Amino acid sequence: MKDHVLADFEKYQHSIKQIYFQRLQKQLIIVSSGLVASFLLVLLTTGGLKVLGFALLVASLSGLVFTLLNYQKITSEIAESQAYWLSQIEEQDFESPDGILYEDEDNYYLSQDQKETMSKKGSRTMPSMMRGLSLIAGSNQKLWSMEQQVYVVYCDTVNIRPVDLGKANSKVLQTMKWQKVKNKVIRPLISLAIAALVIWYLLSWF
Repeated sequence: MKDHVLADFEKYQHSIKQIYFQRLQKQLIIVSSGLVASFLLVLLTTGGLKVLGFALLVASLSGLVFTLLNYQKITSEIAESQAYWLSQIEEQDFESPDGILYEDEDNYYLSQDQKETMSKKGSRTMPSMMRGLSLIAGSNQKLWSMEQQVYVVYCDTVNIRPVDLGKANSKVLQTMKWQKVKNKVIRPLISLAIAALVIWYLLSWF
């Protein structure tokens, strides 16, 4: 079975790396937007708003450094995922790994405490050489996580349970609701606020 794991990771390494690159691309877009907004605030404003611009500039530059450091960790993280599954083969019965426990329309929930969440968007389900199992790779729902950037897990897709809103564990529901509020309400509002602020100051100069 170890040979199967090695073969899977060798075969799908390019696909896994693409998920990392998509994640890094999102980070770079956010960082670039922050840099543009901060430069405009610094150049076009005075007083407290200029200070805000400098603070945003520092945060954006920190985000850029963070993104570049994460880029360097791609190969090592893939190797760590491979090593983890090789160790699992030695330690336990590998017929039914519980890599993914629940799913909803947006995410996979990977752990019993529901703290690890894989985004379905951009994820890939790849057939494993081990009969009945799939290798699923997807981005950590937390875009700026300092830990695992991309999850790579083995599981039997038949055993993934949908989240039943009437019976689900309360932690599952709390995680699911918070992710939806953050993705569909908070992030868009922050983006709109920054865009409106930049446009308002640009127009004020005409």
